[in-house]
Amino acid sequence: MNRAREENQANPLIHLIQGDIMRLALRPGAFDHAYSIGVLHHTPSTRRAFHSMAKLVKPGGRISVWVYHVWRPPHLTGYKAFHAASKGAVTDALRVITTRLPHRVLHYLCYLAIPFGWVQAKIWKAPAAVKVLLSPLLLVHLSIHEKREIRLLDTFDWYSPQYQWKHTVREVEEWFREEGFEEIDSSGFAVSVRGRRKNS
Repeated sequence: MNRAREENQANPLIHLIQGDIMRLALRPGAFDHAYSIGVLHHTPSTRRAFHSMAKLVKPGGRISVWVYHVWRPPHLTGYKAFHAASKGAVTDALRVITTRLPHRVLHYLCYLAIPFGWVQAKIWKAPAAVKVLLSPLLLVHLSIHEKREIRLLDTFDWYSPQYQWKHTVREVEEWFREEGFEEIDSSGFAVSVRGRRKNS
């Protein structure tokens, strides 16, 4: 919010509000479009947060969200499914510890993500045989972003939040239908879903 305020303070078309998404002090049906990128799954309930957000969209308006996907998507089978489930178990176990650490301590620990994330990025780009051989090094979720400072921040963002729910595409699409949206599109990066509220 501080960064957004600094960069847009001279723009009269932008109004910044910070509040609790579960109790937004905004009029229902006030917006033509609402979107959330990587936020709803960090609330006590992704579904309730989506409901609170969806009711702000007017008939004919659109909503777009992106939330974390389950570790083992339904389309994965065999070794890939086993590796995804194993990575989820290891990473979620680490979060039991990291979410209880002081943020300053966790921030310093996340500096380890800078070199190890670089190594993981190289492994992901390696031939299949090499990737399988070195797959144990991929069991801890780290950012593999090309920029070192982003690797640090992304990893901290992963291991620090108290809540971190994961969902399937089908599950989120059902939320859209339950809230009265149509033209639902889930193409693109999982789990990203878009839709238009039906005209009343």
